[in-house]
Amino acid sequence: DEVSNNDTVTILAIGIDTRGEEKSRSDAILVTQYDQQTKSMKIASIMRDSYVKIPAYSKGYNKLNMAYYLGGKELLVKTIQDNFNIAIDHVVEIDFEGFTYVVDAIAPKGIEVDVPVEMIADMNMKVEPGKNNLHGEDLLKYVRFRHDSNYDFGRVKRQQEVLLKLKDELTNEVSFKQLAGLPKVIEGAMQYVTSDLSVSQTLSLASMVALNPINEVETITIPL
Repeated sequence: DEVSNNDTVTILAIGIDTRGEEKSRSDAILVTQYDQQTKSMKIASIMRDSYVKIPAYSKGYNKLNMAYYLGGKELLVKTIQDNFNIAIDHVVEIDFEGFTYVVDAIAPKGIEVDVPVEMIADMNMKVEPGKNNLHGEDLLKYVRFRHDSNYDFGRVKRQQEVLLKLKDELTNEVSFKQLAGLPKVIEGAMQYVTSDLSVSQTLSLASMVALNPINEVETITIPL
C-alpha cells in the first residue's frame, strides 16, 4: 500500500498513559511531517497544557489533552486542525507500556542519554548520573521525568531527543539483515499501537525512511 500520494506525510503521534482507565488523557502530542522529496523531517511537539478552543465543548476552552479525554483521537485531530491550522494525514496512538517494546526492537543496545542526578531518585532508576545506555523501561522514565526547573518543556525536549536518536538507529548503516527483520519488528510493535495505517503501510513508510536517510530534521515546541 502507498502511505500517501503527496510528497509530504503528516502523522499525529499520541502517547497515552491509560493506567487501566477507560478514558485517558494524551500524555505526549507530536506532529511529525516527512518530506519524501527532500528527505527532511519536521517534529512539532504541542504542549498538552496548551489552552485551546475545543470544538463542540460546552465550556469552549480547555487544555489540549482534555480534547483527547472527551473525544479521543478524532476530537484531538479536529482541535489541532482548528487551532493550529495543521492538516493531519494519519494518526498513531501508542500506550507508554508499548514504548518499551518499540525502543528495544529498534535499538537493542539502548539509547545513550545524559541522566541528571535529580531524575535518578525521582524516577527510582538504578543507574549512575551522567551518560548511560538506557533500554525500554529506564528510557521511558527518562522521557517522562518532569520534576525539574523545566517541567513539561524539559520532558518534551527529552522526547524529541529520543525520537531523533531512534531515527538515527533506524537509518544509520542499515544492513540487509536489518531490513529483512523489519516486518517482524513492525508486526510486533503494532500490537501496542492503534493506527489508521495498516501493517503494510507502516512497513512501507519505515522502509522508505530506512533506505532514504533523512538529511535534515527540524524540531519545534508549540507554544515556542
